[in-house]
Amino acid sequence: VLSKLWLRNALNGFLIFVLLVCIYFLVFLNVFTLPRIRVLCLVMTLCAVIMAIQGIFAYHAGYMGDKLLNMKVEEGFVLYKRVCGLGVLHDPNDFAQFLLVGLTFLGLFWSKGNAVGSIILLGLPASILIYATYLTFSRGALFGLAVVAFVAISRRVGALTSAMLGCM
Repeated sequence: VLSKLWLRNALNGFLIFVLLVCIYFLVFLNVFTLPRIRVLCLVMTLCAVIMAIQGIFAYHAGYMGDKLLNMKVEEGFVLYKRVCGLGVLHDPNDFAQFLLVGLTFLGLFWSKGNAVGSIILLGLPASILIYATYLTFSRGALFGLAVVAFVAISRRVGALTSAMLGCM
């Protein structure tokens, strides 16, 4: 962008990049123990769930639909409607990948000793994240969801069986 002398677009891209680099270094400097990593994962998961709920409301009720939906309308008909986030996550594909990250971080709070309690506690947020991921209509996110499912069940049923189930 800078080579074509589009200075305004180059500045906007640079500011987004600098923001992401600053966030990376703040996380690097502050998250260096296991309890802090768990807190970071919890915060990111809660943010993903809240953003997913907002996206679901936008899709079904029109809540902030102008900001949270990527729509194409021709001649008064909605051709497609995809849920997206705000800011850097305004692309539905990026938003879907963020929701998948929140879903995988949710798996860190699974308790092997209390499987029923874990299902009750984590089932609702997981279903919200999966449904919002579906509403993004991102093919890459569906592939990512298959990979997450493959990794989640690979220890229990074996790598070959989970790979066949993940391909289905």
